[in-house]
Amino acid sequence: MTTPRPRYHRWFTIGAATTLSACGIGCALLDTGGWSSVGLTSEDRQTLLKPIEAVAPDALRLEYVLIERPAGDPLIGSELWDELAEMGVVDHSVRSKLNSNGIRVGIASTSPPHALQKLLGDAKEIIDAEISDEARRRHGQMLLLPTGSQTEAQTSDYIDSYRLNVTVDGKPTPKTFEQVRGVFRVTASSKQDGWATFEFMPEIRHGASQTRPVPGDAGWKQFETGQSVQKLYDQKFELRLVEGEAAVVTSMADVRDVPGELFFRTTVDGVPVQRLLVVRLLRTGEKPTRQ
Repeated sequence: MTTPRPRYHRWFTIGAATTLSACGIGCALLDTGGWSSVGLTSEDRQTLLKPIEAVAPDALRLEYVLIERPAGDPLIGSELWDELAEMGVVDHSVRSKLNSNGIRVGIASTSPPHALQKLLGDAKEIIDAEISDEARRRHGQMLLLPTGSQTEAQTSDYIDSYRLNVTVDGKPTPKTFEQVRGVFRVTASSKQDGWATFEFMPEIRHGASQTRPVPGDAGWKQFETGQSVQKLYDQKFELRLVEGEAAVVTSMADVRDVPGELFFRTTVDGVPVQRLLVVRLLRTGEKPTRQ
C-alpha cells in the first residue's frame, strides 16, 4: 500500500485561542496551525470574547504532541515502553482489543522517561545523519479545555483510498474507505483538582464533506458539515491522568490492514515512519493568580 507523504506544520502553541465547532468548545485539530500558523499569537489577536479561563475557570490545561520517528527507532521501542506504565492502565479485555487492532497505549509518570524527553525535545540525543529531518518531526499545541468538553487529534494523513479490517461487534470486517483520515475524539473531565479522566474514541473520517443532521439537546435539530464518520467503539478506551502525567498512544510493531496502521504509520522519503500521540495533563482547576 502506498501512503502519500504527509503535510507538515511547524510547532505552534495556542493558549486561550481554542476553536469552536460542532464538536464543542475546545475542539482543535493538531494539523491546523491556528493563529500562529500565520504569524499571530493569542496576545496579538484582537477579540471581544472573554478569555476562556474567565468563562470556565475549571478548564483543563493540556499539551498535545504528535511525534514522527522512523519505524524501528529504539526511542519509540523498548527504550520508551520499558519505562511506561502499560499493564493496568486500561482493562485487560480493552487492551487486548486495542492490541489486536494495532493500537498500543501507555502512561508516562510525572518524571517522564528519558526516551520520551528526547522525543519531546526536552533532552538531547545523538542524531543519525543518514535519516532525514523529515522523518523526525513533531508538532502540537497547548490548549484550555473546559471539563466535560471534547477536542480532536488527527494523527494520520489524508489518504485517497485505504483498505483495512474494521472490527464491528467483535468481528473484523474488510472495508475500503475513500478520502480517509484517522482522528481521535478526546473527551476530558475532572471532578476534583489534581487529576482528570480522558476518553479516547478513534474515528475514521471518510468521503466528501456534506451537511448532515446531528443529535442536539432537543433531538435531531443541529446540522454540521463534515465527512462521514466510522466510530471504532471496540477500540474506545479511557485513561486517568494526574497533573504532569502523559498518555502515549501509538501502533503495535509490524501492523498491517488494521486501524493502528492507518492512524500511526506512513512513509517519508521512502522511509517507514511511525507516529506517537502524546497527551499531557498540565493543570486542573483554576489558574494561579499572579502576584
